[in-house]
Amino acid sequence: MKNILRLLILLVFVTAFWSCEEEDDIPEFPLLMEFHPLYMSEVPITQNQNADILWSGAIHPTYSHGEVTSLVGYRHARGPYGGFDAEDIDMIEINMRRYRNTTTVNTYGDLPYISTKETGNSKLTYRYDKLIERINENDISTQLDNDTTVFEYAGSKVISATVYNAYEVIENTFVWDIYDNLERVDFTIYPHDIRIAPSSGYHLFSDYDNAENLFYQMDCVENLFFRSLSRNNYREYTFVWHDNYGSSQQTTRYFPIYYDEMGLPHYNYLPEEY
Repeated sequence: MKNILRLLILLVFVTAFWSCEEEDDIPEFPLLMEFHPLYMSEVPITQNQNADILWSGAIHPTYSHGEVTSLVGYRHARGPYGGFDAEDIDMIEINMRRYRNTTTVNTYGDLPYISTKETGNSKLTYRYDKLIERINENDISTQLDNDTTVFEYAGSKVISATVYNAYEVIENTFVWDIYDNLERVDFTIYPHDIRIAPSSGYHLFSDYDNAENLFYQMDCVENLFFRSLSRNNYREYTFVWHDNYGSSQQTTRYFPIYYDEMGLPHYNYLPEEY
Protein backbone atom coordinates (compact mmCIF):
# COMPACT_ATOMS: atom_id res chain seq x y z
CA MET A 1 0.00 0.00 0.00
CA LYS A 2 2.86 2.35 0.85
CA ASN A 3 4.50 1.60 -2.49
CA ILE A 4 1.30 2.44 -4.35
CA LEU A 5 0.98 5.70 -2.41
CA ARG A 6 4.59 6.62 -3.22
CA LEU A 7 3.98 5.84 -6.87
CA LEU A 8 0.91 8.08 -6.94
CA ILE A 9 2.84 10.94 -5.30
CA LEU A 10 5.66 10.54 -7.83
CA LEU A 11 3.15 10.52 -10.71
CA VAL A 12 1.54 13.75 -9.46
CA PHE A 13 4.99 15.38 -9.16
CA VAL A 14 6.07 14.36 -12.67
CA THR A 15 2.76 15.52 -14.15
CA ALA A 16 3.09 18.89 -12.41
CA PHE A 17 6.69 19.24 -13.64
CA TRP A 18 5.68 18.57 -17.23
CA SER A 19 2.85 21.08 -16.94
CA CYS A 20 5.29 23.75 -15.74
CA GLU A 21 7.62 23.01 -18.65
CA GLU A 22 4.75 23.37 -21.12
CA GLU A 23 3.74 26.67 -19.52
CA ASP A 24 7.35 27.89 -19.80
CA ASP A 25 7.17 27.25 -23.55
CA ILE A 26 4.19 29.57 -23.90
CA PRO A 27 5.51 33.01 -24.95
CA GLU A 28 4.78 35.87 -22.59
CA PHE A 29 3.87 38.21 -25.44
CA PRO A 30 1.68 37.69 -28.51
CA LEU A 31 3.58 36.50 -31.56
CA LEU A 32 3.59 38.19 -34.94
CA MET A 33 2.29 35.70 -37.52
CA GLU A 34 2.26 37.77 -40.72
CA PHE A 35 3.33 41.17 -41.99
CA HIS A 36 3.57 43.09 -45.25
CA PRO A 37 7.09 43.24 -46.77
CA LEU A 38 7.00 47.05 -46.80
CA TYR A 39 7.50 47.02 -43.03
CA MET A 40 11.04 45.82 -43.73
CA SER A 41 11.89 48.93 -45.77
CA GLU A 42 13.53 50.94 -43.00
CA VAL A 43 16.76 51.42 -44.95
CA PRO A 44 18.14 54.35 -46.93
CA ILE A 45 15.65 54.96 -49.73
CA THR A 46 16.97 56.18 -53.07
CA GLN A 47 15.12 58.32 -55.54
CA ASN A 48 15.04 55.36 -57.95
CA GLN A 49 12.50 53.64 -55.72
CA ASN A 50 9.41 54.83 -57.54
CA ALA A 51 6.50 55.74 -55.26
CA ASP A 52 4.01 54.69 -57.95
CA ILE A 53 4.72 51.02 -57.42
CA LEU A 54 1.78 49.08 -55.95
CA TRP A 55 2.94 46.50 -53.45
CA SER A 56 1.44 43.28 -52.17
CA GLY A 57 2.82 40.19 -50.50
CA ALA A 58 3.28 38.66 -47.08
CA ILE A 59 6.11 37.55 -44.81
CA HIS A 60 5.38 34.69 -42.36
CA PRO A 61 7.55 34.18 -39.25
CA THR A 62 7.91 30.77 -37.65
CA TYR A 63 8.81 30.19 -34.00
CA SER A 64 10.32 27.63 -31.67
CA HIS A 65 9.74 28.01 -27.93
CA GLY A 66 8.56 31.56 -28.55
CA GLU A 67 11.68 32.64 -30.48
CA VAL A 68 11.59 33.49 -34.17
CA THR A 69 13.47 30.95 -36.30
CA SER A 70 12.63 31.97 -39.87
CA LEU A 71 10.87 34.47 -42.12
CA VAL A 72 9.44 33.15 -45.37
CA GLY A 73 7.36 35.01 -47.95
CA TYR A 74 7.29 37.08 -51.09
CA ARG A 75 6.93 40.62 -52.39
CA HIS A 76 4.86 41.42 -55.47
CA ALA A 77 5.41 44.77 -57.22
CA ARG A 78 3.14 46.15 -59.93
CA GLY A 79 3.81 49.36 -61.83
CA PRO A 80 6.90 51.27 -63.04
CA TYR A 81 9.84 49.00 -62.40
CA GLY A 82 13.21 49.84 -63.86
CA GLY A 83 11.52 52.32 -66.21
CA PHE A 84 8.94 49.84 -67.54
CA ASP A 85 5.35 48.95 -66.70
CA ALA A 86 5.74 45.41 -65.44
CA GLU A 87 5.10 42.98 -62.64
CA ASP A 88 7.84 41.58 -60.47
CA ILE A 89 7.70 38.87 -57.80
CA ASP A 90 10.56 38.31 -55.39
CA MET A 91 10.84 35.48 -52.88
CA ILE A 92 12.63 35.71 -49.57
CA GLU A 93 13.67 33.22 -46.91
CA ILE A 94 15.59 34.16 -43.77
CA ASN A 95 16.64 31.45 -41.31
CA MET A 96 18.03 31.99 -37.81
CA ARG A 97 20.11 29.45 -35.90
CA ARG A 98 20.98 30.13 -32.28
CA TYR A 99 23.81 28.62 -30.26
CA ARG A 100 24.54 30.10 -26.86
CA ASN A 101 25.27 33.82 -27.40
CA THR A 102 25.54 33.63 -31.19
CA THR A 103 22.84 33.75 -33.86
CA THR A 104 23.56 32.93 -37.50
CA VAL A 105 21.20 34.44 -40.06
CA ASN A 106 21.06 33.06 -43.61
CA THR A 107 19.19 34.99 -46.32
CA TYR A 108 18.01 33.48 -49.61
CA GLY A 109 16.19 35.17 -52.47
CA ASP A 110 16.21 38.77 -53.60
CA LEU A 111 14.20 41.76 -52.43
CA PRO A 112 15.93 44.75 -54.05
CA TYR A 113 13.91 47.45 -52.31
CA ILE A 114 14.76 46.19 -48.85
CA SER A 115 18.47 45.64 -49.43
CA THR A 116 18.69 41.87 -49.07
CA LYS A 117 21.25 40.02 -51.12
CA GLU A 118 20.60 37.01 -53.28
CA THR A 119 22.58 35.03 -50.73
CA GLY A 120 23.91 36.42 -47.51
CA ASN A 121 25.07 35.31 -44.09
CA SER A 122 25.19 37.25 -40.85
CA LYS A 123 26.72 36.32 -37.52
CA LEU A 124 25.27 38.10 -34.49
CA THR A 125 26.79 38.11 -31.03
CA TYR A 126 24.70 38.83 -27.93
CA ARG A 127 25.64 39.67 -24.36
CA TYR A 128 22.93 39.65 -21.72
CA ASP A 129 20.32 39.48 -24.51
CA LYS A 130 21.76 42.62 -26.14
CA LEU A 131 23.09 42.58 -29.70
CA ILE A 132 26.69 43.78 -29.47
CA GLU A 133 28.11 42.82 -32.87
CA ARG A 134 26.80 41.92 -36.32
CA ILE A 135 29.07 40.61 -39.10
CA ASN A 136 27.52 40.55 -42.57
CA GLU A 137 28.97 38.38 -45.33
CA ASN A 138 27.04 39.64 -48.34
CA ASP A 139 29.55 38.69 -51.00
CA ILE A 140 31.58 35.70 -49.89
CA SER A 141 33.53 35.57 -53.16
CA THR A 142 35.10 39.04 -52.90
CA GLN A 143 34.40 40.09 -49.28
CA LEU A 144 34.24 43.71 -50.50
CA ASP A 145 30.61 44.05 -49.44
CA ASN A 146 31.18 42.52 -46.01
CA ASP A 147 30.76 44.74 -42.98
CA THR A 148 30.90 44.64 -39.20
CA THR A 149 28.64 46.66 -36.90
CA VAL A 150 29.50 47.25 -33.23
CA PHE A 151 26.71 48.39 -30.87
CA GLU A 152 26.96 50.32 -27.62
CA TYR A 153 24.28 50.64 -24.93
CA ALA A 154 23.20 52.86 -22.07
CA GLY A 155 21.11 50.62 -19.87
CA SER A 156 18.76 48.71 -22.16
CA LYS A 157 18.88 51.19 -25.05
CA VAL A 158 21.20 51.26 -28.04
CA ILE A 159 23.02 54.59 -28.16
CA SER A 160 25.45 54.00 -31.03
CA ALA A 161 26.24 51.62 -33.85
CA THR A 162 29.47 51.87 -35.83
CA VAL A 163 29.73 50.11 -39.20
CA TYR A 164 33.12 49.14 -40.64
CA ASN A 165 33.60 47.97 -44.23
CA ALA A 166 36.14 48.11 -47.06
CA TYR A 167 35.09 51.57 -48.20
CA GLU A 168 34.03 53.62 -45.19
CA VAL A 169 33.14 53.91 -41.53
CA ILE A 170 29.54 54.82 -40.65
CA GLU A 171 28.81 56.24 -37.22
CA ASN A 172 25.17 56.07 -36.04
CA THR A 173 23.85 57.85 -32.95
CA PHE A 174 20.47 56.81 -31.52
CA VAL A 175 18.07 59.32 -29.92
CA TRP A 176 15.17 58.10 -27.73
CA ASP A 177 12.02 59.77 -26.44
CA ILE A 178 10.65 59.50 -22.89
CA TYR A 179 8.30 56.66 -23.90
CA ASP A 180 11.11 54.21 -24.81
CA ASN A 181 10.57 54.77 -28.52
CA LEU A 182 13.36 55.40 -31.02
CA GLU A 183 13.03 58.99 -32.22
CA ARG A 184 15.87 59.32 -34.72
CA VAL A 185 19.22 57.92 -35.78
CA ASP A 186 21.85 60.42 -36.93
CA PHE A 187 24.62 59.06 -39.12
CA THR A 188 27.90 60.29 -40.59
CA ILE A 189 29.76 58.42 -43.35
CA TYR A 190 33.55 58.72 -43.36
CA PRO A 191 35.12 57.34 -46.59
CA HIS A 192 38.52 55.68 -46.31
CA ASP A 193 39.58 57.76 -49.30
CA ILE A 194 40.59 61.06 -47.69
CA ARG A 195 39.92 62.84 -50.99
CA ILE A 196 36.19 62.25 -50.49
CA ALA A 197 34.40 64.45 -47.96
CA PRO A 198 32.15 62.87 -45.30
CA SER A 199 28.40 62.81 -45.82
CA SER A 200 25.64 62.72 -43.20
CA GLY A 201 21.93 62.41 -42.59
CA TYR A 202 19.35 60.87 -40.31
CA HIS A 203 16.48 58.42 -39.98
CA LEU A 204 13.39 59.93 -38.33
CA PHE A 205 10.68 57.76 -36.74
CA SER A 206 7.38 59.42 -35.82
CA ASP A 207 3.61 59.09 -35.40
CA TYR A 208 3.92 56.33 -32.81
CA ASP A 209 0.81 54.52 -31.65
CA ASN A 210 0.12 53.19 -28.13
CA ALA A 211 0.00 49.53 -29.15
CA GLU A 212 2.53 46.84 -28.33
CA ASN A 213 5.34 46.40 -30.84
CA LEU A 214 5.15 42.80 -32.10
CA PHE A 215 8.51 43.10 -33.88
CA TYR A 216 10.23 43.27 -30.49
CA GLN A 217 12.30 40.07 -30.93
CA MET A 218 13.38 40.55 -34.56
CA ASP A 219 16.53 42.59 -34.03
CA CYS A 220 18.41 39.70 -35.66
CA VAL A 221 16.92 40.72 -39.04
CA GLU A 222 18.86 43.75 -40.28
CA ASN A 223 15.93 45.29 -42.16
CA LEU A 224 13.78 45.05 -39.03
CA PHE A 225 16.37 46.23 -36.52
CA PHE A 226 15.14 49.82 -36.13
CA ARG A 227 11.51 48.71 -35.94
CA SER A 228 12.27 46.06 -33.30
CA LEU A 229 13.75 48.47 -30.75
CA SER A 230 10.80 50.60 -29.65
CA ARG A 231 8.02 49.93 -27.19
CA ASN A 232 5.36 51.05 -29.69
CA ASN A 233 4.97 51.19 -33.49
CA TYR A 234 6.03 54.11 -35.65
CA ARG A 235 3.78 54.85 -38.63
CA GLU A 236 5.91 57.43 -40.38
CA TYR A 237 9.54 57.14 -41.46
CA THR A 238 11.70 59.86 -43.00
CA PHE A 239 15.17 59.44 -44.45
CA VAL A 240 17.35 62.52 -45.03
CA TRP A 241 20.77 62.39 -46.64
CA HIS A 242 23.23 65.24 -47.29
CA ASP A 243 25.80 63.97 -49.77
CA ASN A 244 29.39 65.14 -50.09
CA TYR A 245 28.57 67.23 -53.17
CA GLY A 246 26.35 69.65 -51.27
CA SER A 247 22.96 68.30 -52.34
CA SER A 248 20.28 66.75 -50.13
CA GLN A 249 17.62 64.12 -50.47
CA GLN A 250 14.55 63.47 -48.35
CA THR A 251 12.01 60.66 -48.57
CA THR A 252 9.05 59.94 -46.29
CA ARG A 253 7.06 56.73 -46.04
CA TYR A 254 3.86 55.96 -44.16
CA PHE A 255 2.97 52.62 -42.63
CA PRO A 256 -0.76 52.14 -41.94
CA ILE A 257 -1.46 49.75 -39.07
CA TYR A 258 -4.77 48.00 -38.40
CA TYR A 259 -5.79 47.19 -34.80
CA ASP A 260 -8.11 44.34 -33.82
CA GLU A 261 -10.71 44.35 -31.07
CA MET A 262 -8.01 43.51 -28.50
CA GLY A 263 -5.93 46.50 -29.58
CA LEU A 264 -3.19 44.34 -31.12
CA PRO A 265 -1.54 45.75 -34.26
CA HIS A 266 -1.73 44.07 -37.67
CA TYR A 267 1.01 44.96 -40.14
CA ASN A 268 -0.59 43.63 -43.31
CA TYR A 269 -3.22 46.31 -43.81
CA LEU A 270 -2.24 48.68 -46.61
CA PRO A 271 -4.62 50.76 -48.74
CA GLU A 272 -4.68 49.92 -52.45
CA GLU A 273 -3.42 53.37 -53.34
CA TYR A 274 -0.25 53.04 -51.22
